[in-house]
Amino acid sequence: MRAFFAVFLLLIGVAVMAQDTIPVLDTIPATPLKKPKPHFMFGLNVTRTITGLLRPGDVLANNDPYFFTFRVGNERTRWRSGLNFTNSNTETSDPFQGTRKTRNNSIDIRTGVEWNFRVGEKFDLYWGVDATYGYVRNKVNFLQGFSSTITTKTNRIGVGPVTGIMFRLHPRIMLSTECSVYAIYVREKTEIRAFPDISNTKTSGSQFSPILPASLFINFYF
Repeated sequence: MRAFFAVFLLLIGVAVMAQDTIPVLDTIPATPLKKPKPHFMFGLNVTRTITGLLRPGDVLANNDPYFFTFRVGNERTRWRSGLNFTNSNTETSDPFQGTRKTRNNSIDIRTGVEWNFRVGEKFDLYWGVDATYGYVRNKVNFLQGFSSTITTKTNRIGVGPVTGIMFRLHPRIMLSTECSVYAIYVREKTEIRAFPDISNTKTSGSQFSPILPASLFINFYF
């Protein structure tokens, strides 16, 4: 799987570099004056892939939930977004709890705006603000004796600043990392169905969620 992903990234890089270089404003004819077209940037979080290739079996802590990132705009201002989702099903058994099936679904979405500043020939600094939403649904079925189910649904809404740095490998390929601090409101509902009873518990609260610059993204500029 890691080898396939590495080949996939290589093919994207070759396709991107095969395009013409990004137009520069002073090459656009002065008459008539045309507004530069917005550029699109697609990013992938490659932290776990690189770690797996260099140190198989090692797990690097990665608290950035976004696997895909998207940007659109010009050299100074860009609209940004991020996306990730999971869907897993597992079955485990032990002498005490018997057999249980666990299903986990989640989605994380963010959207925001960032302002970019060129620092030298290779580096860009940027800062901005994001709004985020996350949803997690976890369902556990206990199959021993009378069947019982525990279902937990969690919603998270947040907002906060972000800052990061980009390194230009090529006019159309960049590496980036960033950090952020989000203020998040969390609401959680837990339902327990154990025949013949059904109980519901609701909790809510707020928290600060820092994301450290421990993730590496590769970005392709179109």
